[in-house]
Amino acid sequence: MSAAPTSAEIIGKIQHVQADTAGVMEAARWVEWILANRFQAEGTGIHSRVSAVQHRLAGELVADLRYLASVRNDFAHNPLAEVRQPERFVQTAQRAVRRLLEAPADPQPPQRRSAVAAQSGPRMRFVVAVAGFWAVAAIAMWLYGQLQARDEGSTHLGDAQPARVLAPPPIADHAQPRPASRSATRTAEAAARPASTAARHRPATEPDATQSFAKPEVPMDDAGLSTEELRKLKASL
Repeated sequence: MSAAPTSAEIIGKIQHVQADTAGVMEAARWVEWILANRFQAEGTGIHSRVSAVQHRLAGELVADLRYLASVRNDFAHNPLAEVRQPERFVQTAQRAVRRLLEAPADPQPPQRRSAVAAQSGPRMRFVVAVAGFWAVAAIAMWLYGQLQARDEGSTHLGDAQPARVLAPPPIADHAQPRPASRSATRTAEAAARPASTAARHRPATEPDATQSFAKPEVPMDDAGLSTEELRKLKASL
């Protein structure tokens, strides 16, 4: 097993990097190696490793590392890729590697970090589960209180304002006759007055026109004699 290179060795190799395919890949390999071994950054590339430890790095250093990662990906996927600003790339690669080596490394070894993560994992899951349970319980209690308040408000509203029973509208009596006008009433009284006056001054012995003047019929027999004459005739015999 070969010994890890020192900071001076890494800086010496980066000093001779060129802005070509070999130089871009060389600078990217050293940046990934430093992030993985000095900062225990996990990931599959420069971008993912920088995202894992960017809270411990300066903003300018993070920007330089993002630039180197973009150039490296361009050369990895495009065989005709070229560095548009060679001087910028060389200066950025050298500055980024130097700052990574000067930054304080992670004092906790990877094995220790894994053990602590394994121990804190169940504890964190338990804490999250308890917090979630209480959050759900609080929401349920709040909803129950809202429903109770709404029901009580409806009850008080019903007590304060009883339901009003609306009476049906009056039905017009079309069969009732209309009262006659004053002029029509006077005309009817005037027409009825002479008849009543004539009836009041009529003599008591005046025969009624409706009575019949015919004599009462006397029963007759077949010979033309009445019953009384027949009785007298029988008495004289």
